[in-house]
Parts: sequence; C-alpha cells; structure tokens
Amino acid sequence: MSVAHTIQHLQMLHRTIPGISVPEKYPGSLNTAQLPAVIIWPGRGIERPVTARAVMVRVERRYDCRFFLEPLGQNNYDTPVQNAIELLDLCKSTYWENKKLAEGYIELLQIEDSGIISGGELVAIAPLTYAGTAYKGFVCTLTILELLKP
Repeated sequence: MSVAHTIQHLQMLHRTIPGISVPEKYPGSLNTAQLPAVIIWPGRGIERPVTARAVMVRVERRYDCRFFLEPLGQNNYDTPVQNAIELLDLCKSTYWENKKLAEGYIELLQIEDSGIISGGELVAIAPLTYAGTAYKGFVCTLTILELLKP
C-alpha cells in the first residue's frame, strides 16, 4: 500500500458521511457552495521492519483530515458551531465503525481531534486556512497502520 492508496480509502470513507464534499484533487481554492468539505493531508510516518529481512514493513502515519465548514467573517456563530459539534461526533463514530480501511493492510489506530476551531488559532495540529482564506471547522488527525512489502 502507499500514502496515495490510503488517502483514496479515506476519501471513500468520507463520502459515506452525509453532506460532506470530498474533492478528488487538491483544489486551488474552496468553493463556498461545496462546503462543508474535507481535505486529507498526509503527515509524519514511522517505518519499521516486521521481519529481520524486512520482507514486510510496518508504517504508522498520521493523516490530517481537515474539515472546512464555512469562511470566517460570517456573523452567525451558534448554528455553524452546533453543526460542527454534530459533524465531529459523526466523523469520529464513522472512523471507529470503519476501523479497518483495507482488510489486513490499513487500520486506524488513534484519533486526535482539534475540537471546533476558527482559522489559524490552532497550534498543535493544522490551521484551517486554505488558499489564503480562514475557515471555521475542525481537524481529525488519524494515526493509521499500514503493512507494506518494500
């Protein structure tokens, strides 16, 4: 398996969540009509041989699933925040219900979420800024185990 293959599996999983737009490619900007949207960014990974001859390699990689809900600057906070809370809960339950993304090869180990954030206020994970625009939303960082044949 590869990073691109795992991203494809995550995109398929996100398409099962009602109301979420999942771009096929990384867009130059986000169209407001297609929000909420999720964009997946591969992060740091650790590779270890499973056997002495490294016939199989164990990879643990973090994937940031950034959920962009609406641009900042719109004055209505309560409804988007309430919707974001519901969506965050739905995403986490969807991840755990589909822990094995590909039988025996790709498996979810851990979820770290940012909580509801606005724009660039998040330091620990990833800011919700895309193409120069800040957004309300959240980030789910998934630690995923992949078993590879080098």
